[in-house]
Amino acid sequence: MKLGSSKYFFSFFVLLFSFQILFSANIRKSKYSVLKNEMKVFLEERDSIPLINIAIAINVGSKDENSLTKGFVHILEHLILFRGTKNYSGAQIAEEMRKHGAYFNGHTDYDLTTFEISVPSDNIGFALKILKEVVFNLKLSQEELDKEKEVILEEINQENDNPYNMGTILALQNLFKNHAYESPIYGDKETVKNATLEQIKSFYERFYTPSNCSLCVVGDFYINEIREKIGQIFGVLKKEKLQSSKICLVYKLKKNIEIKKAMDIKEAHLIIGFLAPELNNKDEIGMRVLIQVFGGGINPLLGTVLRGRRRLVEDISMQYISLKYGAAALIKLKLEQKNIKMAKIEVLKLLNRSTSFLYSSEDYLPKYRSQAFDFLETAKNQIIFRSESLKEKGLNSAISYARYMLLGDPSEKKSYYKRIKMVNSSKLRKISSRYLIGEKFVVISILPSNEEN
Repeated sequence: MKLGSSKYFFSFFVLLFSFQILFSANIRKSKYSVLKNEMKVFLEERDSIPLINIAIAINVGSKDENSLTKGFVHILEHLILFRGTKNYSGAQIAEEMRKHGAYFNGHTDYDLTTFEISVPSDNIGFALKILKEVVFNLKLSQEELDKEKEVILEEINQENDNPYNMGTILALQNLFKNHAYESPIYGDKETVKNATLEQIKSFYERFYTPSNCSLCVVGDFYINEIREKIGQIFGVLKKEKLQSSKICLVYKLKKNIEIKKAMDIKEAHLIIGFLAPELNNKDEIGMRVLIQVFGGGINPLLGTVLRGRRRLVEDISMQYISLKYGAAALIKLKLEQKNIKMAKIEVLKLLNRSTSFLYSSEDYLPKYRSQAFDFLETAKNQIIFRSESLKEKGLNSAISYARYMLLGDPSEKKSYYKRIKMVNSSKLRKISSRYLIGEKFVVISILPSNEEN
């Protein structure tokens, strides 16, 4: 079970390439369809490896919780992964997975919940049937719920003990304040403790319906054969209309927010966050490039001011959390406590100058271009290389396509790579002016104990 790349956040890397046009695959044979019960289905043939990768995405995340249900999405993910169905115990399902050489896992995030399974291609029938069984035929009992609560509460304790995770939680809570994204994905400890069987059952029955799901199969199979099997297995599920949650876009910050928190750690952590363009926003692709320029690769712009002669930081990274109704960009620094003030000043100064940077060698006069470092082209190449590397894994693609069917914008006619290539220095400067200059920041300092002041 995963709650993302750092355990509680979904591995957002799968979205790096999901915004290619889903239905324009020319190299591989693919097919999109919608079952009568409104479940969306996408199939893509890949015969290079005798594996089948299946992902199902459910349009339910922490965004759909309220003060009485914080953590219910996470609880249900655990129950589905580990606690069995009306026909099989959790132990029986685990044994069947082993017998069929299956990998089975799930993810919870702000927007969606996903489950995925990989099996040798001969076992595709088993994989489809068992995925339907665990997702749509969950057995709920007080005993199993109580067991899983203990596991989840321990996970929450572990997440809260990790300085990077804690800093990220605090940053997002303040960037998304008073919004559906405000609460951590893993939930609230007291709400998890007090969750009743009837509450969990009601939440499950509301969201786990075929019209609220998408299914993707990528691997070594014949599309026509699998289409028929999927219809037989998933087509019998009853169509039920879902009353969708009404969620607005994340609100703009009204003021800068600074928070200090002491933890039992040896080195300090500084996280600087700002709001960014949400999924499908016209500025999203450009922001991905801008974040790569500032905080990615072997020569990020942040490194020029933080790793110079003063050596203010030990580690630099940036994270872009792009969601359906909002997004955040986080600069994460590991450093000595004494350097926090100066590092913060240098970062904010750099961001404030971002509208005047020469990001590309094309910004220079011809006689100087050969000596200029091309931040823009390097960033675009790194993004495309990483995206292509991840896409080669069929399971990554299956998860990505399943998510795209629920979150993507089918009206977008340009491929992901074409939009990356179209980003230029002028675009980066305009994005900087919209999201950095004059905007408010959240600054989180995680300090060693007894050094908070």
